[in-house]
Amino acid sequence: MSEPIFFISHFRIKNDKFDPLKRLAIDTAERLRTEKPRTVLFLSYVDEDRGVISFLHAFADAEAMDIHFAGSEERARAALEFVQPIGWEFYGRPSGAALDYDAPDGRRIRRDAGRASRVRDRLPAPRVSPTWRGCRPPSVS
Repeated sequence: MSEPIFFISHFRIKNDKFDPLKRLAIDTAERLRTEKPRTVLFLSYVDEDRGVISFLHAFADAEAMDIHFAGSEERARAALEFVQPIGWEFYGRPSGAALDYDAPDGRRIRRDAGRASRVRDRLPAPRVSPTWRGCRPPSVS
């Protein structure tokens, strides 16, 4: 049975590179929508200090993730002008090919997995705060 996979990549943003990185992230998201339709989710999050950016990817199965990784060297090389990799997280069961992916900065996910990188076979049990059950999140102004 195929299972969904979530992949989160974390990067430190180089000095004065937030604005060009933001443009690149927007362009990349648009390209992924058309070129990688089996990538069902691609979101980015930036910390308050604009020092770290994380990208959340979701795939229906390992094959969809492999398709996403195909040709990703160009996207990754473009991003390395603006960021430095911190680590990766996988939730689900990625293929061996995905784990053996050679990043343009010379790192290999499986080989270089350490404290900042990890693979989990299952998602952790969700933690739901009782105050959020049956409630809508507060509006953001």
